Amino acid sequence: MVEFSPEAIAAVLSRAHAGDHAPYDWLVRGVGHRAQTVLDLSTDAGGAADHLAADGRQVTRLDAGLLSGRIPVENGSVDVVTSVLGVFSRPEMGHALAEVARVLRPGGVFVALAPAMFPVSPADLQEVGLLVRHLKIRETGLARDKMVASLPAAGLRKVEHRRERYVFTVADRADAVTLLSAVPFRGLDVGRLAAGVEHLVARVAVRGPVAMPVPIRRIVAIK
Repeated sequence: MVEFSPEAIAAVLSRAHAGDHAPYDWLVRGVGHRAQTVLDLSTDAGGAADHLAADGRQVTRLDAGLLSGRIPVENGSVDVVTSVLGVFSRPEMGHALAEVARVLRPGGVFVALAPAMFPVSPADLQEVGLLVRHLKIRETGLARDKMVASLPAAGLRKVEHRRERYVFTVADRADAVTLLSAVPFRGLDVGRLAAGVEHLVARVAVRGPVAMPVPIRRIVAIK
C-alpha cells in the first residue's frame, strides 16, 4: 500500500544521487564544520539528524509538527537549524520561520531542503509528465516560490538558494512504492497513488530500471 511516510522520505533522500553525493550530503555541507549545536526540524524519520550527528555535532531532533506552536527550545540557543520538508511544508510558514529565527543565536544559520520543479532534463520531462498524468496532479504548488520571499519578515537573510537534480532509480515495485510514498502532495488518494505505482512498474517491465528525477532546492539563511 502506498502511504505518505517519513521513512519513505529518508529512503529516497538516502538513495537519490547527483554525481558523487546524495541530498543529505548537500544538507550537511550547508551546515559546515564549525557548528556544534544543531536543531533538526524535518519530516524524514530522523535521516537528516543521523547524517548531521555523524561529524560529532550535538543534534536535537524535534517533530516538525511542533512548528505549529512554540518550539520547546530557548531563545538564541542553537548554532544551526536544519529542515527537510519541514519548515517550508507548513501552512503557517511565516510562524515556523519566526520560530526558527527565535531559537538561532545571532549569526546562526538556517539550512533547508525542499522540493523543486527544476532542474530537469528533456528525458525527465517525459517521465515526470507520464507519471503526473497517471497521478492526475493538476497543481503541485512548487512553482510558487514564496519560500525565500518569506525569510526577511522572520529576521533571516538569504545567503543561498540553489537547485540540484538528483536521480532515484526505480527498479521494481518496492522502489515505486517507496518513491510515491515520499511525494509531498498529500491530497493524492490511494487510488491515484496506486495508479502511479502500476505505471512505474509497467515502465520498468518495458525499459528496465527507470531514472526518476528528484529536483531539490537548498536554502541557506543567516540570522
